[in-house]
Amino acid sequence: MGNLASALIGGMPGSGTMGATLVNVNSGGRTRLSGLMEGIFVLAAFVLFGNWIAWVPISALAGILFVVAFRMFDWGSFHLLRQRSTLLDFCVIAAVVVVAVGVNLIAASGRAWPSRFCSSYASRSAVRSYGAR
Repeated sequence: MGNLASALIGGMPGSGTMGATLVNVNSGGRTRLSGLMEGIFVLAAFVLFGNWIAWVPISALAGILFVVAFRMFDWGSFHLLRQRSTLLDFCVIAAVVVVAVGVNLIAASGRAWPSRFCSSYASRSAVRSYGAR
């Protein structure tokens, strides 16, 4: 319902867990209409197939979530390990992921800001010292 309302007032609809939105965007959805249609299809599935969806085993839903998570993962972030100048950026990403999995997303967000600040400060210092040689 929130996606539907957001699209109707001109916003870009999104999902609370971002799974459906990222699948939508990765499938080619680029406009508000795609978000509107996503919301309509989810609502229609809930209303029309709710009784049958209730019979789907939790293990099957967990499998679907793993596939969606695998597709959402940014595999390109591993290229940050190749260069010494971006190694700290990779450490920030890894720290946020570990905190998100181990604690919760709010704590991960709180961990990301100080880590990113330290990372950008260290990068500027490295650039300055490298340029001074």
